[in-house]
Amino acid sequence: CLFLVTTYLATSITAQLRRKETELAESEQSLEHAYQGMQSLHEIGQVVNSSLDLQEVLALIAEHAARLLRGKAAAIRLLDREGDTLVVGGSHGLSRAYVDKGPVRVERSLADAEALAGRIVEIRDVGNDPRFQYPEEARREGLHSLLSCPMRANQRTLGVIRVYTGEPRAFSD
Repeated sequence: CLFLVTTYLATSITAQLRRKETELAESEQSLEHAYQGMQSLHEIGQVVNSSLDLQEVLALIAEHAARLLRGKAAAIRLLDREGDTLVVGGSHGLSRAYVDKGPVRVERSLADAEALAGRIVEIRDVGNDPRFQYPEEARREGLHSLLSCPMRANQRTLGVIRVYTGEPRAFSD
């Protein structure tokens, strides 16, 4: 009886310890992600305060967006003066060929039109989604999933920020 009771208690305590270890590991990951976010904001703040080069600031924001969302690449596209074309303001992780592939026309890029209207757009396969303007170029670049969000200031939409992944992915809230 003593052996059975001891075995039961040891098993029970071990199971509780494993649960606590798992919870601790998850908390550690969450804390690390929050730290990375704060570090990114700090670095962006330093560049904004030390540089008047808009392209440099936007490229740094794109880099940190890709890193924080564990993406392969990111791009910030700004509306031109007419409001019908998005031009690259800054990017990270994309080839020069992809960045220079051609103009992104709002009427032909339904994903961007949705984002400019204030919605967050998630595409799981940019190579096969009709809302994406350049699917073949995205496939060649090795891009798979996309998260696109509007960039707004003073009640005015300035453009979109996109984060790309190299594998199929669903983004969490």
